[in-house]
Amino acid sequence: MNKNYAFPLIVGLAVALFTVGCFGGKGGDSGPALPGPTVELAGSLSVPTTMNSDLLAKIEVPYSESVVRQKWASATVLVNGAVISIVSITPTSITPTWDIRLKSVPQTSNGLYKIEVNVGKLGLKSWIKESKKDSFTIDSRSTAAALLSQKLTELGVDKDTETLLATFPVFVSDIAKQIENAFATTEAGSVTTSIFSLTSVTGEVASQASLLKDVAGFNPTALVADLKLQNDLDGDGETDLQIVRNTDGSAVRFYTSLSASTTLFDGMTAIGDYTDPTMLADFAKDNTSQKRFFNADSKNFALGLFFKRSAAADIYLKLFVRKIDLVDGSFKGVISEYKYVTATSTALASGTKIFTLASETSALGTVAGSDFLTDGIGTATTLCFVDAARGLGSRDGSARLVRLMDGKPALADVSAAEKYLQGGINYFPNTTAALTNVFKDRAMEVGDSYSAYFPITKHYALFKIKAIATNTVTVDYRVNSVSGETRF
Repeated sequence: MNKNYAFPLIVGLAVALFTVGCFGGKGGDSGPALPGPTVELAGSLSVPTTMNSDLLAKIEVPYSESVVRQKWASATVLVNGAVISIVSITPTSITPTWDIRLKSVPQTSNGLYKIEVNVGKLGLKSWIKESKKDSFTIDSRSTAAALLSQKLTELGVDKDTETLLATFPVFVSDIAKQIENAFATTEAGSVTTSIFSLTSVTGEVASQASLLKDVAGFNPTALVADLKLQNDLDGDGETDLQIVRNTDGSAVRFYTSLSASTTLFDGMTAIGDYTDPTMLADFAKDNTSQKRFFNADSKNFALGLFFKRSAAADIYLKLFVRKIDLVDGSFKGVISEYKYVTATSTALASGTKIFTLASETSALGTVAGSDFLTDGIGTATTLCFVDAARGLGSRDGSARLVRLMDGKPALADVSAAEKYLQGGINYFPNTTAALTNVFKDRAMEVGDSYSAYFPITKHYALFKIKAIATNTVTVDYRVNSVSGETRF
């Protein structure tokens, strides 16, 4: 029976530190001395999060995550086609990314090392240069880049893996997704020698290589993508740029997860024609539209899109469209160059709020409830002045919203809120409960500082008690509007 393991996440939660060194197969025999000069390679190994155990080498004992872990710790490692006999792969309980160290590796004259880590029918690769011998990475993306580089070489195109990872990350990501799917395939019997022989993998590699072979002349400082209807440009696993067709399929438009508004710069010959300051000025002046569609004849234009918001900076996307592959309503992709442009953050806001006691009617300038982004009535999931005994918090106590920041720090001195843990075990329904948690047997007082988490929008805020009256509480606050972002 095959089993899919949520595998190095299980390793990340392991209680014991597991360390295995593989030194030349059985018995730890290091083998005969290698002729010629040798080097040591050191880096990290990240295995996809799930895998089908039937793709591992034969295991005589019952499957378990520890057995799977041992198989990877004793993997067969090749460099430039030769088996390396002195190998140390160290799974730890701290992180799903493991240390890997290869000793007595024959030094190459061209400074290129093609590393392969194999366990049964599973494998990962990393083609590295001498400059990366102390800090290489082996994962699904490095494997995808290696396969793509190899295929391009067969087609007469010279692109090393560093260039592919740096300049063509979306091409690489599409292949990496197929590799990760292959690790977890439910049809292990269809894998003959290795997952790299699967049509899903070879087909994706061939498709991406064909696209790269047929397009040329890109700006070497830009990133390049063959955009589909949904795209993850920054590799975080979330769709951040989408393309939609009009009703008859004759044109497309672009938008991000943050906004459908775009700026436009037409008649370009290079991505640099639309300068970063000009694009940011267009957004500042609201020179944007949500109605721009482009047909198959449209090319050599740039769009500005609002891409990411964070406490550190806002990120805009400058997209230079080179070709729209759209024929008779059939969409195959958009060949584009792109760059990220940073600007001052709009995620953070600060101010003062006056909360009215829940039993009172809000007066002008006060609020009954707020998450510091939107004011309204006090609810279970917004902050409100419950009563004098419980202070500020969830109106009915069913949501965990606040946490005391010990020492009464100034809000400007706090760089991050405490991360909300699963179930909210480190947050509390109201300020009094938060104080009780740290053995302070009192109600809130002027000068107290708290972090707040709002479970509906999943954003964080900081607030400091400024004044307390019979029917109102005044607070100074800072809020970060980005979901899940703790930084300020």
